Amino acid sequence: MKFAKLGLILLTVTIFSINVVYAQFDYGNLTGKRDHKERKSNFPGRSSFGLGLGTSTYYGDLNPISRPFQGLASSNIRWNVSAHYQRYFKPKVSFRVGLTFARLFADDVLFEGVSGFEENFIRNLHFRNDVKELSLVGVYEFVPLPKNNQKRAAFRPYIFGGLAVFSHSPKAKGVDSVGTQSKWIDLQPLATEGQGQPGYAPKVYSSINLAIPVGIGAKIKINNEFDFGIELGMRYTFSDYLDDVSGNYADISSLLSTNQSGLSVAMANRSNEKYAAYSGKDRSLAVEDYLIKKGLPTASPTDLQNAQSYELGYPFGIQGISDSASSRGKTKGNDMYLLTTFSLIYHLPAKIKCP
Repeated sequence: MKFAKLGLILLTVTIFSINVVYAQFDYGNLTGKRDHKERKSNFPGRSSFGLGLGTSTYYGDLNPISRPFQGLASSNIRWNVSAHYQRYFKPKVSFRVGLTFARLFADDVLFEGVSGFEENFIRNLHFRNDVKELSLVGVYEFVPLPKNNQKRAAFRPYIFGGLAVFSHSPKAKGVDSVGTQSKWIDLQPLATEGQGQPGYAPKVYSSINLAIPVGIGAKIKINNEFDFGIELGMRYTFSDYLDDVSGNYADISSLLSTNQSGLSVAMANRSNEKYAAYSGKDRSLAVEDYLIKKGLPTASPTDLQNAQSYELGYPFGIQGISDSASSRGKTKGNDMYLLTTFSLIYHLPAKIKCP
């Protein structure tokens, strides 16, 4: 994706130049219009470094934002770890560069018994995605940082917003006829929604994309050098494929035309599988109950793991629910992820004294 690559370049250039611009460009000093007393009264630049860990929650087709609190309380929650460097240029204003690793996860089996989401359960998809994020955000603190950093307030709330570039690669597990899991399989190369075939998107989605991080947080003073940070930040991404799900189910003939045809077919439409691949749970009774309510054929789902099974006449999907005329993605809009982070922050000395 061209604009994602451009965003990565712009973000990298900004990260390396912002310290130079703010630290060295002082019009008054360059022209000699400021005397020593005036320069001394200016706010001294401050820096801090932090390490954090916390939780990550994905929102998208497999965990709709319309159920935000159910998502936070579900088994979809995973982890994140991060490191950041923050530079203060004003008592309330700073910029922060961050590197975050976050694991995202969701599983349709968690929709079992949830009214209004029966077809999500029937869909039987799941994914895991390890996101690597580089971000640059502006931070506004409601309590100013004093010139003497050791006298900073005990509690300092803040808000932030900026730009992030991230790489990602959604994966899922296969399952055999008795519910035994396979290894994690990369989904993007499989073009599970027919990408690259006639009548579908011209190419698969990019593994590099952009996000807009926004959120709130607070810093609690531990001692003169350290703070404890608490932060809640949402990432609004420019991708609808963190989960490998967006559009309609692809026609089987299109999937059989891909380079990995058998695996593409097996991973694209899993509604006919007896087992939930990640949990190993037998789905057959719950699926059959729903098909009866819908007035659809009630044969229990059969495990189909390769293209040859479909070519022999087994059904591909469930008519009216997961056939090629049906929507695979159940939510409009792009995917998001929410990070809750707890961090230990070290305030760097203003000046390093030589011995």
